Amino acid sequence: KAIRRQRQMCIRDSAMTYENISPSEAKSRMDANPEAVIVDVRRPDEFVTGHIPGAINVPLADIQDGNIPPCLADKNAVYLIYCRSGVRSVTAAVTLEKMGYTRLANFGGILDWPYEIEH
Repeated sequence: KAIRRQRQMCIRDSAMTYENISPSEAKSRMDANPEAVIVDVRRPDEFVTGHIPGAINVPLADIQDGNIPPCLADKNAVYLIYCRSGVRSVTAAVTLEKMGYTRLANFGGILDWPYEIEH
């Protein structure tokens, strides 16, 4: 059973083009790559209560409906995705991956973000 489970995990992981990273890894990537696009997939009313500096708000519902704004036009750009708790950001990453985006990283929710937040 363990070998079968490992094999399934490897197959699943090799099919993923997005990756799950920690908030500290996301912060390091933001600092190292100013071209990275920080995407907050919460609703606009959540976004205005506080968000990561430089983040753009593209609600998950818009992504799922195919309403992709021009700031997400480059499918090969680096996108760092988050939401409130990490659930919607995974869904957004999977959806964008299916649309052909190639450099996606999910870093969970703003609830776990220990760095600066702007209002």
